[in-house]
Amino acid sequence: MTTHHETLVREVLHRATDHLTAPVPSLTATATVRGRRLRRRRRIGTVAGGLCAAALVAVPLVASVGSDSTAGTDVATDPTPSVTPTPAAVPQLVDNDAWASMPAAEMAAHFERLAPDGIGLTDVRLTNEDRAPDEPETKSPGYLVARVTTDGTVTGSANLILYVTGFSDATYTCPGNLTRFDSCTEILGEDGQPIGRRSVTTSGGVVVHEVVEARENGGLVYVAATNATSDKWGWGSPIAAPDAPLTLDQLQAIAEDDAWIGYEPPAGSAG
Repeated sequence: MTTHHETLVREVLHRATDHLTAPVPSLTATATVRGRRLRRRRRIGTVAGGLCAAALVAVPLVASVGSDSTAGTDVATDPTPSVTPTPAAVPQLVDNDAWASMPAAEMAAHFERLAPDGIGLTDVRLTNEDRAPDEPETKSPGYLVARVTTDGTVTGSANLILYVTGFSDATYTCPGNLTRFDSCTEILGEDGQPIGRRSVTTSGGVVVHEVVEARENGGLVYVAATNATSDKWGWGSPIAAPDAPLTLDQLQAIAEDDAWIGYEPPAGSAG
């Protein structure tokens, strides 16, 4: 694990200890065990309590919302098969790791393009500013954090993260691995199976809207918005508005755009 990855994990764990799922609760990202994929897996590790990564099977892009859940609801699990089945092919891009390495500046541009009229971003973190002393500077690939403005006034914050393949369905079902939430609703694919979830969490006046959705390339897109304006969202964070600046519907529309899974880094580029 690189020092940058350790820093990201510490940041998310800190948010978890504030008893709030934002912005990346319980993320379990596991990339394939080669080179950068292994490093990215360690980067995301097992962190905080709500969001968590993508599906191992192909999923349809067109989705609908259904299957409401509340805290404490039991979730049925399939019985363990007596014979290990042949694993289904995992959808791959030409470079399944590189698609999730979009620089933060480009992610911010896509976010603003997809957001409703009047919504913008400011104070975008363009590099890994919280890196360790011996850690090289990067363009914060696959990780966007910024303040949200509504008609020019700061009304909260946003976080968007891109993850590579290798996740359990508990990361995008309800309640799945969520431990604290006000509401959770599964996003269903064309076959009626869950491919994502939408959740709301409140804590001490801080409101967090989160959407996590498995995409057809086997990866995951996570996007969240909150009315908090601090870097670490949790109990006691300063708030700029009564509610999060984007609704769950608006966040889901952003998460489902193909811009996130279509990124190809320039030849010879790095971090």
